[in-house]
Amino acid sequence: MALEALAATARPAPRQPILKEAEEARTLRFARTCYDHLAGTLSVRVATAPEKIQVIEPQGQRFSVTSRGEQWFHERGLDVSAARGQRRQFASRCLDWTERHHHIGGAIGAMLLGHFLRCGWIARRTGTRALRVTALGEHEIERFLRS
Repeated sequence: MALEALAATARPAPRQPILKEAEEARTLRFARTCYDHLAGTLSVRVATAPEKIQVIEPQGQRFSVTSRGEQWFHERGLDVSAARGQRRQFASRCLDWTERHHHIGGAIGAMLLGHFLRCGWIARRTGTRALRVTALGEHEIERFLRS
């Protein structure tokens, strides 16, 4: 009874416009964080490009970095040995809930996210897990992923 009385006097929460909700969903689908690594459409691209050129290989629930991959990461200023030495999973295959394809988690995934943020290729959106690709990032991420 008390709950019914409160419900009768409470104002309904204001609804965001549907277009704003659709835009938020689109930005989350494109690029966001998943714990401490990149997720979304962009993350799948970041995983599939190195996989196609045999930099990483899927092995069960993990990725392995090939010998070619060690050099590939090194050429981009990323220390695979340091990532391997962390007390955490090295390179997990994390299933992306929007894309239904794996992206890179673990130490390697966190290393990639950190690198993209430090380079100014992506930026966090305030108040959300969504990320945005910067003007610089539009060009540099593609260059980064090339063999």
